[in-house]
Amino acid sequence: MVQLVVVVVVLLICLCAFEHRFTASATGVKSTCKATQFSELQACVDHSAQSPHQALVIFGNAFPLTISDDERRSIIAGIRRWDGLIEVRFENIEMSNATHWMGLVEAVSSHLLQELVMWKPGDVDQELIKILLGNSASKSSLLRLTISDVSLGPAVPTLLTLFSTSILKELVLRDAALSSSHMSQIFSSLPTTLSSLELSCIDKVNYASYLDVESAEALGKRRDLHLQKLVLNGVDIHDDACRMLMSGASYTPSLSIISLRQNNVGDSCAESIAELCNEGALDHMKIIVLTLNHLSSTGIDLLESRCLSRGLIVDTQSNKPLKKHTNSQAHHIIELG
Repeated sequence: MVQLVVVVVVLLICLCAFEHRFTASATGVKSTCKATQFSELQACVDHSAQSPHQALVIFGNAFPLTISDDERRSIIAGIRRWDGLIEVRFENIEMSNATHWMGLVEAVSSHLLQELVMWKPGDVDQELIKILLGNSASKSSLLRLTISDVSLGPAVPTLLTLFSTSILKELVLRDAALSSSHMSQIFSSLPTTLSSLELSCIDKVNYASYLDVESAEALGKRRDLHLQKLVLNGVDIHDDACRMLMSGASYTPSLSIISLRQNNVGDSCAESIAELCNEGALDHMKIIVLTLNHLSSTGIDLLESRCLSRGLIVDTQSNKPLKKHTNSQAHHIIELG
C-alpha cells in the first residue's frame, strides 16, 4: 500500500510539472533567470545546461570587472551554449568597458532572440550597441526592442539596418537623445510589421529628443504602417508638427491610441483635432493624450464638444493655462508613463 501511495504521489508530481510546462508554453509565459550578482549569473548559466530558462536578466553587478578571465570565458561559453534563449535584458548595469563586455554581447547576439531590452544601462560603449543591433542573429526573429537612457544617435544607421530585415512588433526608444533628423530617418525606415511605437523623452537634461514638422511628415507619409499605439511624449512637439501627426493618424485606421504628453501643443492643433473629429476622420481612435501641454480652456472645451460626442476621449489634464478638466476614463483604457 505504501509503495502504491508513493507511486501515485510521484505520478501526480510529474503530471503537475507537465501541466505547468504546458501552461507556460501555451500562454506565452517565459521562465526567467535574473542575475544581480556574479554568483547568480553563474548559477543561471550552470542551470541552463540542465533545464534552460527562456529569458535572462543581467542586472546591477552581475558581470563585474573584477572577475577573472577564466570566469569571464566560462560565462560567455555558457551563454553561447544556452538552448532556447529568446529574451535578454540588460538592466541598470555599467557597460562602458567594451573589452570586458564584447564576448558576452557577441554570445547574446548569436541567439534568435524575440525580445531585447537595454534599460538604463548607465554608460554603454557604442560598439556594443552596434553588435547587439547589427551583428545579431536576431535580425530576422526580434519582435520587441526596448532601449532606454542610451544616447542612440551614433547607432541609428545600425538600427535602420535592423529595420530592413526585422519583423518587429513593438519598439520603445525612451531617453535616447534623438535629433529631429534621427527621428525622420527612423520613421522612414520603420518595418511594416510594427504595431506599437514609442519615442519619448523624460530626462530632458541628459537625453533631450526633438520631433519637428519634417519628422512628423516622414511618419505621416508612412501609409503602409499598421500602428495601433503611438507614444511621442516629451519630444518638443509644437502645433505644426502636432497637426501633421494628427493628419497622418486620420489615414491610419489601425491606430487607436496616440499620446503626445508633455509637449508644446496649443490651441492651433486642438482646433485641427476638433475639426478631424467633426469630420469623423478619427472615429477609429479611442484616446488621444494631451496632458501637460499648453491648451487653453477654450481649446479643451472644443475638443470635448467635438470628440467626446463621437466616442473619442481626449485627455487634457494639467494643461497651462490650467483648468480643472478630468477625463478619468482615459486611465482605465491605458497607462502611459
